[in-house]
Amino acid sequence: ECTARRERTNTPLQALLLLNETEYLKAARNLAAHQVLVNSTTTNEQKVNAIYETITTKIPDPQELKVLLGLYRELEKMYLETPKLADAMCAGMTLTTQESKAALSAWTMVASSVYNLDRTKTRE
Repeated sequence: ECTARRERTNTPLQALLLLNETEYLKAARNLAAHQVLVNSTTTNEQKVNAIYETITTKIPDPQELKVLLGLYRELEKMYLETPKLADAMCAGMTLTTQESKAALSAWTMVASSVYNLDRTKTRE
């Protein structure tokens, strides 16, 4: 049986899968590493726009941009304060500074959050 489009669901299993599955996190980390961190001259707003547009094919509205930028700042601070978490998120990557690990970890979780949006899962 084949379903052409994914139906909305309010079951927690889908959210748990999208937030915790290793392959989804790898996809988010790869996007963050190759699309965002490579372009070190771009602003954080441009990075959010790039992640959001790559995943959803749309540009975030001002409120979404504000929320995602706030999320990035909070996550970066958390990863700087808890280096073990950043080290775990960046396992297998060749990053030398704790700042770069914290940034990659934070951008990974921002991308993961966008992957988990209803707009991304149900794409209409």
